[in-house]
Amino acid sequence: MTNQSDSAASYLVVRDGNQWRDVFRLMPGQVTTVGRSSTNRVVVRDEVCSRNHCEVFQSGERWLLRDLGSRNGTLVNGVNVDADWPLEEGQIIQIGECGLGFTSDLLHAFPESESSAHVNVADTAEMMVFDDPLPESEPEIVDRRRENRFRGHEEPGGSEPDRTRRDLTLAYALALEMGTARDAEQLAAVVLDGLFAGTRASIGAVLLLPKGLRSRPRPNELRVAAYSSLKDLPYQKVSDYLSGTVLAEAEAVLARDVADDSKLVDRDSLGQIHAESVICAPLISGDVTFGVLHLYSTDRESLLEATDLEFTLAVADQLAVALDGLQDRESLANGLAQ
Repeated sequence: MTNQSDSAASYLVVRDGNQWRDVFRLMPGQVTTVGRSSTNRVVVRDEVCSRNHCEVFQSGERWLLRDLGSRNGTLVNGVNVDADWPLEEGQIIQIGECGLGFTSDLLHAFPESESSAHVNVADTAEMMVFDDPLPESEPEIVDRRRENRFRGHEEPGGSEPDRTRRDLTLAYALALEMGTARDAEQLAAVVLDGLFAGTRASIGAVLLLPKGLRSRPRPNELRVAAYSSLKDLPYQKVSDYLSGTVLAEAEAVLARDVADDSKLVDRDSLGQIHAESVICAPLISGDVTFGVLHLYSTDRESLLEATDLEFTLAVADQLAVALDGLQDRESLANGLAQ
């Protein structure tokens, strides 16, 4: 399993126009190439961009940017790059209308005041910056759940069906482990491990809202706190349509045939990873919305099912309560420090 919640990891976040799009994890020992050619890891569809435009590589403990003799040059925060450039947290690499932000902190990488900002994540796969999608069609949401049927259960007994008993056992153990987490990122990583154990998901992520927007959630404000994948699969953020539906209706949804539905994908990104089914569940505690849980299955022979949806909703409820408690502890600590 690949878990990108490691605080030591660094990322390039692609900005297309005024929107943050995809995130690429910079892999130690590997060169990340950027250009118009499809052979690059980050493919930019902009005529200003050369076929092989620039590259980012590690030297010692630093990440460096090198222009590859591009015809229009590479800028960092408006300054032309004419030699190897050591990248600093928050700097923006500029290629035509496309920007790539450098960061080691996905959750707090860019100012919350940029209301149009939103990110997707990719680990090892080639990505592209696309134009706006074609007119959207109605998605196939095949199941919805608002109520967590596990709520009120304590430790699992022996009278439930096998799957229910298994899910209760996993949920109970996961709740105990979540109680030891020290921050939101650690909580997210614990939850993703539990979801892989309890569902058929191939890819999963926890997306959180900035604190100031939790009473008026907007899907384009969701930030990736952590993600995990099996077999080094990439992750792309759930579409604003689907996450907006979940946030507005306060219910978890299961959708199928994701790769063929333009409302469930952002600029064909899910089509690139052949996502067959998706679950999106809200993180709500009381009247506060913290974000969403997001799972994909890429295996047509192992689609996410209603039982996976029920388990995910149960875990989402647990996570929301844990985040609420974490917020209370932070407020108490801040109050004591004053």
